[in-house]
Amino acid sequence: MVLVEQMADSEFSRIASEFREFNEKMKDPLVVGALLNKVASERTSANLMLKQIMEKLDSIDERVSKLESQKQFSANNRITAPQGNNETVLLSQPDEAIMELVEKHGATDAQAVKEKLGYKGKNAASSRMNALYKMNLLDKKQVGRKVFFVKKSR
Repeated sequence: MVLVEQMADSEFSRIASEFREFNEKMKDPLVVGALLNKVASERTSANLMLKQIMEKLDSIDERVSKLESQKQFSANNRITAPQGNNETVLLSQPDEAIMELVEKHGATDAQAVKEKLGYKGKNAASSRMNALYKMNLLDKKQVGRKVFFVKKSR
């Protein structure tokens, strides 16, 4: 117990001595000036980093705004299905060819579209027909595992 008290006293004495030494150094104007200079230098460095961060954030914000405006433009210019009998929809050539094939044969599946229009796989044909279905131009009829598309009845 006595040993612990002696260690605590010696520690306290050391800390008190360091504090007195620091207190004396703070009376010297050169030490105070050096500390203020270091603080000013660190502040300048921190401000420079903050400026770079703000520039990067502005750049990111600008890119996000551009992407949002492109998305909005895309959404506003999306071709939609006709709501009435008099409205027409502009379609790409492959979509027009699929619509003509459906009108000619009445019901068409992805395999037939693949063969007639020269697609490499059924996925591309199926994807295009599903897009026309979503545009409300075609109806889907499932027969077993095959899905047939027919022209939407109005």
